[in-house]
Parts: sequence; C-alpha cells; structure tokens
Amino acid sequence: MSVDPPTHQPLGGLLLLAGLELLESTFKRTVVLITRHEKNEGAVGYILNRPLDKRVGDLLPAAEFSGLGDVPAFFGGPVSNDHLTFAAIFWDAAVGAIVGRTNLSAAEAHAMHLEGYEVRGFVGYSGWSPGQLEGELDAGAWEVQRPASDDLLRLPPGQLWPRLIRGLSPIHRIAADMPDDLSLN
Repeated sequence: MSVDPPTHQPLGGLLLLAGLELLESTFKRTVVLITRHEKNEGAVGYILNRPLDKRVGDLLPAAEFSGLGDVPAFFGGPVSNDHLTFAAIFWDAAVGAIVGRTNLSAAEAHAMHLEGYEVRGFVGYSGWSPGQLEGELDAGAWEVQRPASDDLLRLPPGQLWPRLIRGLSPIHRIAADMPDDLSLN
C-alpha cells in the first residue's frame, strides 16, 4: 500500500522505493527500510535489496562472530561503509509493521538469530540530514510504502523492488519489468 509522501510525519518503519527518476547508481531500484526518522535529526535506513553475495563469516572471521558466520551481508548504504552493523528485521503483528532493530551487538544478533529472527549484516547505512529526505520526497525521488505483511522478508532481494513498485501504477508496472540497461532489451 502506497502512502502519500508524509513530509511532516515520521517515516520510521516505512519503506522507500526508489522512484523511476532516481538513476543515481547507489540507490537506483532500491528498497530502503527507514529505521529512524526525526524532524530535527534526519533519517537512517538500510537498503534491503543489495546483497553482497557474502556472509558475515567472510567479512569478520574472528571467533566472536563465529555464531553469525552464515548471516547474509548486505550493502546498507553509502554512509560509514567501512563498518558492519547487525540488524534484526521482523514483522511485528501487534503494530502491523516491519521493525528493524539495528546496531545490535554480536551477542544480541546471535541470540536473535538463534530465535529465528531475520538477522542481516549491513555494510554501511543510508542517512539523511534534517530536511534532506523531505526534499527528496518532494522532488519525487522516492515512493513511500507501508508494508502490508511480512511477505517481503521472504522474497529474494532481486525481486523486492520490482514486486513492490509494480503495484503503484501502469507506468510503474512497465518499469518494474524493464532491464536496468535498456540496450539489452
């Protein structure tokens, strides 16, 4: 379900779908889970559909991370991309929303992983200074969507953006099926 750009209300727990005009390579065709958004502090989120084709064990072989060795690693965004952050992403049925518990310690991430939560390692994060995200929303760079269920957590990352963007309009449906490079068409 798409929502109007809520430029004056918090976006935490909502998804940003890269708009059709957003061609910058870092965010083109991305889905970002906003985990924190406050008017005076800006916003923080993590790209959900940019897997690195690596596991945490490939990036952090130290013994303290051994219980997380099989956790998938994703590119979370261009900010602090020399750091790996653990996050648990799950559907909270009580509030009907996707929740991202971020900045977990290795012990917290391991415990949540053992409990069956979707735990991911994110290299970097996506961040916006106060007012920046609101400006991008006003410019049409992003489509805001409220997740309707936990279905999106079960989708392969490459199917996430096309699946979510497809339902917005007939133009979006066409764009969802186009290749990144139109010369390949």
